[in-house]
Amino acid sequence: MCSLFFSYDHQNYARYTMVYFLSLLNISETHPGAEELLRHNGFSVKRSQIPMSRNAVDITIEQTINRHAKCHGGIIGFSRNYSAYHRWCTTRHSRAGYQQATMEMADMDNMESTSHKGLKSSHIINSEQDTCKVLAAFHNFVNPFVVENKNVLYCLSSGAPVSDEIEHDLLQADNIGKQAYDKFVTQRLVEGTVSFHHPIKKCKLKTFVQLAKSCKISGQSKKTKEVKAERNVFGQLVLLAMKHDISMERVFSFSLGSVPWALATADGVPVKTDKAKLMHALVGESNTIERPAGETTYIVH
Repeated sequence: MCSLFFSYDHQNYARYTMVYFLSLLNISETHPGAEELLRHNGFSVKRSQIPMSRNAVDITIEQTINRHAKCHGGIIGFSRNYSAYHRWCTTRHSRAGYQQATMEMADMDNMESTSHKGLKSSHIINSEQDTCKVLAAFHNFVNPFVVENKNVLYCLSSGAPVSDEIEHDLLQADNIGKQAYDKFVTQRLVEGTVSFHHPIKKCKLKTFVQLAKSCKISGQSKKTKEVKAERNVFGQLVLLAMKHDISMERVFSFSLGSVPWALATADGVPVKTDKAKLMHALVGESNTIERPAGETTYIVH
């Protein structure tokens, strides 16, 4: 995973994942006893008798102390009062414990259940429906094992083949990331020739995003610019309208793209989504017309 952070230019993750990794390697020396605690499920919490239902510590905090803090009676209303805020932070874990005990006494939060919620009949039906939807979505994609030219890399969502440059970057992303990873460790952690916080050079690998349609235009200054089809046209128009006198009503009287982004990609290839959803939406917005009795001729205009 560290190599992929370097490959796709996630500098913060790439930098501090190394710190986390080194902390785990030296945990026996820096924090004696922590490794033994982790081996005995010290990183998770079990709040019920249901088997295989342990939660991570941070999730447990979100579901208990932080959840009670954000509900009625929490911090809302006095967050700007420093004294009240300080007293609340000091005693909020006790308040959360009292609230949890009250819920258990009222039988509103039973922790003694021995069956998973996912085994209930309603959950089984919903899970089966979700599974069918996932399978239907995969069937709408391109099957990479039945394409004509198997020597070319295809985008599963659009079915379009990629260029040789994009194919090289996608297939060699792991190796390129490992080289950047090794260089980072050697220069900044082992030898110390480069500062740890020095900017990390980006790899700038090409991905399927570069498949977006683009064209080159030349203006009066005889400079050639490359124009790409992007989704953030509205945001760019808002920024331009703030600096220039642009009528948004006039702008939106024209189409912002050659094709609707919800139905097709920039090159006109249909989006691999559930087309039945569009049909159901159109039917829901239409009025039901009853068929007239007798012989009738319909004229569709």
